[in-house]
Amino acid sequence: MYRLTLEYSNGVARGIFDFLRENPIFIAVWILAAFGAGYLIYRLITWVPAASGSGIPQVKGNVMLGHKISGIPILIVRFICGIIGALFGLSVGREGPSVHIGAATAEPIAEKVSDDELEKRMMLTSGAAAGLSAAFSAPISAMLFALEEIHHSFSEYVLIAGLASAVVADIIASFIFGMKPVLDFVAVPDIDLNIYLWLIPCGILAGGLGWLMNRSYMSMRALFSKIPGWLALTIALLIALPVGLFIPEALGGGEEAVEIAERAEVGLLFMITMLAVKIVFSCTSFGSGVPGGIFMPILAIGALGGASIGMIMTEFGMPSAYVCNCAVMCMAGTLASSLRTPVTAVMLITEMTGSLIHLLPLAICVLIAYAASGRLKTRPIYRLLLTDIMEKDQSLQENAGPTMSQLIEEERQAA
Repeated sequence: MYRLTLEYSNGVARGIFDFLRENPIFIAVWILAAFGAGYLIYRLITWVPAASGSGIPQVKGNVMLGHKISGIPILIVRFICGIIGALFGLSVGREGPSVHIGAATAEPIAEKVSDDELEKRMMLTSGAAAGLSAAFSAPISAMLFALEEIHHSFSEYVLIAGLASAVVADIIASFIFGMKPVLDFVAVPDIDLNIYLWLIPCGILAGGLGWLMNRSYMSMRALFSKIPGWLALTIALLIALPVGLFIPEALGGGEEAVEIAERAEVGLLFMITMLAVKIVFSCTSFGSGVPGGIFMPILAIGALGGASIGMIMTEFGMPSAYVCNCAVMCMAGTLASSLRTPVTAVMLITEMTGSLIHLLPLAICVLIAYAASGRLKTRPIYRLLLTDIMEKDQSLQENAGPTMSQLIEEERQAA
């Protein structure tokens, strides 16, 4: 439901900006609405501070460190603020909030059906994996994300819980709600072996973009933290106005931007402009503290960067048919370098392309990007965000339960 609601709201936002472009006299009304929306979001996240931002760092804290989760209030605030942000076209994704909503939905159920703390944490993990699976229609990637990002280790408990919930969520989303994969790629050509050398600059660029996004996101959060919360949120909403009027393709999480990058039917200058606008717009949107994710914007920025360097490489001999491949490979590399989750990145794009023939070049590009971002000393973005949250709210650690590693060790000793 969350995904369907946001998709509809994004369409409404595009219509609103089309209307404002033709009737500029109503821009003043839109600005007043932005001030009201900014204050409303501020009041809601003041009521439930854990509902601000992505949601994935909060789930990591809930599962791994024993931070408490407020199930129903998080659901309410996530839905309302997600709709408001989508109606104004903010450049935030749905995947982080979907993970948080999944875990928040699982929390009251876990409290009802089990007294065992480890089982409760596994149910939170199941809910998180189900949320990501429903958001992207990619169940295998959702399970791997639970292993690689949330737990940072392989566990048979996580594997079974995450896979079962992710598959069920995908079945419900596909057969009941009629959802399809978020990014439905056109036919991506198979890469000849003599083209593999072109993956090197794609991987290096992806590693650099991942590093840039992490630095930019954290710097913008630090900048916005110095001004009142309602003003930061209002500024983020107001920045959407020029974007929506002049480059509406940059609105929303980034699905349209990925499609533009994949088809590569625009000029290089417009592609680079889109890339720059998307980076700035994504950082201001998320940095303000608005409830929304960064997963999809990072994918979009990677795709735009890949298409841009692909267009440049065609001037040096690369066949133009492979620009689409550059967009896809760089998208996976940027995600892997930002999140530091290479396996999830490879599998996510593999599920979205619907073909295994791109697995080898995807893996090569992702590994190059991962190595490049490592050389730049890139730290995982969700770990940075969780650390930032904990530094700002010391009560999280004071009221936390046992860590996941402690619970698993106790379980093994009991067995």
